[in-house]
Amino acid sequence: MFDPISPNVFLSVVDPGTGQQVAEGERGEVVVSHVSKSMLIPNNRERDTALRVRPADGHAGDAVADVAPVPAVEGGTVVEGVY
Repeated sequence: MFDPISPNVFLSVVDPGTGQQVAEGERGEVVVSHVSKSMLIPNNRERDTALRVRPADGHAGDAVADVAPVPAVEGGTVVEGVY
C-alpha cells in the first residue's frame, strides 16, 4: 500500500472512461495532484492503474495498492523499461 504525503500530494483512483472515483477495492486510473507553495499540478492523469484503498486517518485523497501500468494508450501497447 502507498499513501502519499498529505495534504500536499494526494491521489484519486478513477474510472478512465468517466473520470468518476471508483469504489474502495476496485481498480482504476491513478490521478495525482500536488498543491504546495512551490508547485501546483492538479489532476495529473498517470500512466498507471491501482486498487483504491482507504487512506490513513487524516490523509486527503486515496491510498493505492497493486500499482500496474495501463495496458494501452490510444490503442498502442504500453512498454515498460528503463529510459
